[in-house]
Amino acid sequence: MTIPTLIALLLSSLALSLSIAALIAALRSSDRLLRKQFAVLSERFSAVENQVDLQNSKIKSVRAQVHNVNLSRSANREPPELTPDGIEAHKDEWTRAMNLKIARGEVRPFGR
Repeated sequence: MTIPTLIALLLSSLALSLSIAALIAALRSSDRLLRKQFAVLSERFSAVENQVDLQNSKIKSVRAQVHNVNLSRSANREPPELTPDGIEAHKDEWTRAMNLKIARGEVRPFGR
């Protein structure tokens, strides 16, 4: 090999070494940045998860209160009459209520 070829080979190997070193430095710095971002996102996720758990517990307590109110209301009602006339009266009342809802557009008739 001639001296100019050796010099060119030496310079290209030096350039390759420098680019590899720069690549390693970039990977390390991006790794650090990604770890910091991950830590921040993890903290935010934990905070949001805690808020969701708190809201779920509030929803459960409200549902329990509504259930208790409904139970107390149903306990104060008289049981429906079990005579045939009472059943027919209940059916007629339900039919009138549903016809009224259909007329108002609150519900749609079955099959339409």
